[in-house]
Amino acid sequence: MPRLSPDKSKPLDEERGPEGSIKIEKKVEAAARGKCVLVKREVSFPGFVPEVKGPEDWRAVIRSNQADSPKWPIILPSGHWEALMRSIPEILRVYEPSLAQLIQSRHFIFYDPPELFRFVMPLTLISFGLRASVSQARRFWTLAIEEDDKESALGMLPEFERKFVEPQWDLALWQKYKQPRIKEWPSVKKPAKPESTPRVDGVWDSIDQEYFSKVQEAMDEASILPSASFIPLVPVLKASSSEQRRAQVRQMNRAAAYLSRQRYKLVNWSGGQTNVAWPWLSLYIDPSCCDAGSDDKAATGVEKISELAKASFDSKAHVGIALTVYSLGSAKKDSTRKERLIWLVEDLDEFASSRGVPILLPRSGYPGLELLDYGVRFFSSLLSGAATYPHSRGMSDREEDQYGKTAVYRVGDLSFEELKDYLTANKELPPVRGVPSRPTDLMMKDPPTFRAEFSKPARLGTHARELDEISKAIDKGTRRPALRYLEDMASAGGKSYL
Repeated sequence: MPRLSPDKSKPLDEERGPEGSIKIEKKVEAAARGKCVLVKREVSFPGFVPEVKGPEDWRAVIRSNQADSPKWPIILPSGHWEALMRSIPEILRVYEPSLAQLIQSRHFIFYDPPELFRFVMPLTLISFGLRASVSQARRFWTLAIEEDDKESALGMLPEFERKFVEPQWDLALWQKYKQPRIKEWPSVKKPAKPESTPRVDGVWDSIDQEYFSKVQEAMDEASILPSASFIPLVPVLKASSSEQRRAQVRQMNRAAAYLSRQRYKLVNWSGGQTNVAWPWLSLYIDPSCCDAGSDDKAATGVEKISELAKASFDSKAHVGIALTVYSLGSAKKDSTRKERLIWLVEDLDEFASSRGVPILLPRSGYPGLELLDYGVRFFSSLLSGAATYPHSRGMSDREEDQYGKTAVYRVGDLSFEELKDYLTANKELPPVRGVPSRPTDLMMKDPPTFRAEFSKPARLGTHARELDEISKAIDKGTRRPALRYLEDMASAGGKSYL
């Protein structure tokens, strides 16, 4: 007999999960057009999921959110999405109704940049741990440098981030000391360059209770929004990863599912109306998992990753499978790697479809577009076109970095110099809704204006047009519609992502 909720009026269904479902409206082999449900929000696919990193991204997303715009999900960093939003005064002053409409109409996915917990990036990681707060950063560096109080400075960081900053401490001080904008070091004690590069990967071996607090933080924050989910952090899987590492990834995914189910049971038992955020099954893989030798018995290859995913999946908690492939573009250039990656995607699609959930490719960009033909429902990228967060805080002195990349219909991602060459030859860009056919002189002279008012909105509009074309091709019964688009792009002189 089911246990009753406190009001005794309805049974408590402790086993009911996020109620995911997929409706295929048209399918050609594995490429499909349809809709799925993500935490009470119906979302059409194939779709592009923009990853919001900073205030400029918020501006671009809000300005592009028209009544008839595709209502695809939006990826946010956990910990400081509200601070990002409130860092833009005009949003609260001018765009508040638009912001409210965005929150009520979209599904949000919380996702922490996995590179911060794999590579040596101490300054970016510290900023992320301090939730990009300028005042918190000022206090942190005052403690670390002027007061030489390492413990108090580290104490400002969440426990999970702290574990990864500690082995990089000396390098963080050295990188801070070498920043060009530091004219005078505020301490008589000057840091020395570390003799060796710190190891970050090994930190995962000591992660324990900190992981639960990290997942809890993401779940708590995501639950504030009407419809949200989260992608839990997991260590990268490489061909050399051991069975212990695979078991850790499995346990972490199960732990995230367990915590969400416990939250759901508590909310349901109390009769409350609080939202519950559910997790994606999270996989972060290195291209070496698709190498020729990755099928060795001791290696972590695509078959073992498939087995791991199926053993980790909780049908009453997971809303989808999020597959992050590091350096996807380079992985696809190797025929063996590409073949095995496609096998993995097809295998995961068959499993995910049987569970009524979609596959999402975070950080995939244009290289991920082709995988829509093999069962991926959503591809994603940072709006700057970058593959990762910058390795150091602050804007690069390189002009190309300051302007980022611009997505151009049937051309691909163009650097600033490539864009100027294109405009010289063609006068204007292919039409994209909500974006001028060419940037103004002011935009061309000012990188922040260019990014916020041109290149980032252009990425949203360009991918919307591309996916509309791919959807229409599916309706016509075209095989491999995403591949056809990319082949046409390359044959017309655009970039190749094949």
